[in-house]
Amino acid sequence: MVVQPRKLQQPRTGTLAAIVHAFGTLTPMRLTQDQTREIVRTVSRLTGGTADVYLFGSRLDDAARGGDIDLLLESAAPIGLLQRARIKMELESGLGLPVDIVEHVRNRPATPFQTLARARAKKLENPL
Repeated sequence: MVVQPRKLQQPRTGTLAAIVHAFGTLTPMRLTQDQTREIVRTVSRLTGGTADVYLFGSRLDDAARGGDIDLLLESAAPIGLLQRARIKMELESGLGLPVDIVEHVRNRPATPFQTLARARAKKLENPL
């Protein structure tokens, strides 16, 4: 007996297009608007607004529970070790959650981990 694969129904294009048009790209994320605002403002203040902030890791999975906040900071110039430590300490104090920070300097070769983190990351922007 040969088993034929089932054909899956395609979603109605009009419905999906309407959702994407209304809400933009849908990316699950387990951060509140207040947490996102706190992260973006803290990083901006402590880097002089020179770093983009990306969330990666388990906080992008709505089905996961708990976990730390994994951030990738991308900037044109290196962020010093003491500056990264200050960002981490202020965020952990303000959010009440553990924070891990990975840094990548633009226009420099990325490590395999930085590449993976960036590929699976969502850019954080200050919510309105």
